[in-house]
Amino acid sequence: MIQELMPYSSEIFTLQKIDQNKMFAPIVNLSTKYFKSEFFKNVLTLFTGSTIAQALPVLISPVLSRLYAPDDFGTMAIFVATAGFITIIITGQYESAIILPKENKDAVNIAALALIITVCISVFSLLVILIFHNKICDWFNAENLHHYIFIIPLSVFLTGVYQILTFWTLRKKQYKRLAIRQISQSLSTSSVKLGGGLWRSSPTGLILGNIFGQITATSVLCWLTWKEDSDKRKFISKEEIKKVAIEYQNFPKYNAPQAFLDTFNASSIIFLLSYFFSSTVLGLYSFAFSMITLPMRLIGNSVTQVFYQKASEAHNNGQNLWPLIKKLIIRLALIGLPGLLVILFFGPQLFSTVFGSKWHEAGVYAQILMPWLFISFIGSPIGSVPQILNKQKQFFILTLFGNIIIPTLLFCFSYLYTSTYKSLFFFSSISILNYLIAIAWVRHITKNSKKNA
Repeated sequence: MIQELMPYSSEIFTLQKIDQNKMFAPIVNLSTKYFKSEFFKNVLTLFTGSTIAQALPVLISPVLSRLYAPDDFGTMAIFVATAGFITIIITGQYESAIILPKENKDAVNIAALALIITVCISVFSLLVILIFHNKICDWFNAENLHHYIFIIPLSVFLTGVYQILTFWTLRKKQYKRLAIRQISQSLSTSSVKLGGGLWRSSPTGLILGNIFGQITATSVLCWLTWKEDSDKRKFISKEEIKKVAIEYQNFPKYNAPQAFLDTFNASSIIFLLSYFFSSTVLGLYSFAFSMITLPMRLIGNSVTQVFYQKASEAHNNGQNLWPLIKKLIIRLALIGLPGLLVILFFGPQLFSTVFGSKWHEAGVYAQILMPWLFISFIGSPIGSVPQILNKQKQFFILTLFGNIIIPTLLFCFSYLYTSTYKSLFFFSSISILNYLIAIAWVRHITKNSKKNA
């Protein structure tokens, strides 16, 4: 009986195999299209590095929240925000142009130009801090900053070099370098913060952790870049540096002021919370902000970096950018939606359980901030579009009003209504509106963004 059925069973198996191939063909084609693409592989490389790098901070965050007080996180927030204002203009924003030229000769001269500007601004910032350090601390109402303000120029310099090397690495599509850099930075930062907290509860461990992380990341990226690309030094010359400085002058003219105002807008809440309320309130806000943006940075930074390189290449080949942007925004929205819902419904309980009861208030802050950060997350790729399309001037004018009016209105609102909740809600609401306007404008300019190849 079995022998009689064997020919038929073989035929049935063949038919089943054919039917299964037809059945799963769309899935196979879909996986081949998306999961074997260069874009996905590059994002996956950066995402893997980011995931490993951020796993340690996530694991030790419940320990750090018990080793450090909200005041300590508040002091660190002021330190980072103060350094952030300088780092925005540290390279004249020329580092963003490194990806754009077709020739490596132009790109390496842009990198050299950015490095020269970095050194000059770092030295200038040191002189300013040496002369006005007391007044700066008084302006920000941060007495503890006196002990750490002299480290800011070092942090600024490291950030400048780090950004230049990052964009050079993106140009070379050496995403493994960035993954190695992320992991090494995370290990050094987390180790110092944990050791500093065990030794003494003060902002020192948090701030030194950031500095040592910068040193490690910059050193690793320097070594890997020098090892593989040191031969590109032969292209550097004064004449070429002058040429690219003029050719890409829109970056310091429009990108730098744009980035500065964006940072001023985003950081205004930090300084106003410190000025109108207390370092404890600022520490709760800073901790809430860092915890809910941590998983977003895992994906957002990886996608944005790869998108910039991919979109630049697509535009140079005469492709329309809006379909790529639209698809990316939808995917990021689907990825970020679960986190949005969890924080909105369970924020305070989640923070109290994971980080300790003293961080319950930070969970309330997280609920207020989450809608803004969600919109910021899904719109993260659009920031590089004006640079690719050479629309920096228009984008600067578009966002100028929002970047000035938001901090101004927030100051007036906080002055009239001395309520932390109301101030945060107001800031979150107008920031969402600002982002939606920017996304709508990018949609408008990219609908006809084809470039003659």
